[in-house]
Amino acid sequence: MVAGPTMTAAALDALVTGDAHWFFDLVFIAASFHAATLVRRRDLLAGVIVPPLAYCAGLLTAVQFGVMRAGHGPVGQLASLGALLAVKPRPLFLGTALAAALIAARWAGTRSAAKR
Repeated sequence: MVAGPTMTAAALDALVTGDAHWFFDLVFIAASFHAATLVRRRDLLAGVIVPPLAYCAGLLTAVQFGVMRAGHGPVGQLASLGALLAVKPRPLFLGTALAAALIAARWAGTRSAAKR
């Protein structure tokens, strides 16, 4: 629910603009929030763990399409991923924080409903 749209947006953004810009960021944030609304109550923690993993998968997809190449091979791809994470941390934090806030609200609602 998060990785698919995020990776697709990263590929499209890299093909169109040559970088991972606002379209990738917007799709990631929306997908993270939407997935947090769909996660089952017993798996609420997964709604906070999945967005950073999906964001990294999206950035690796962008690296595959030529965004910020730091070298060839696996080491070069990891270096590119690290550079992109250093340059673009805000969408990662925003998407994860929105998902965490929604998860916390859902968890609190579950707890108050159980007490009744």
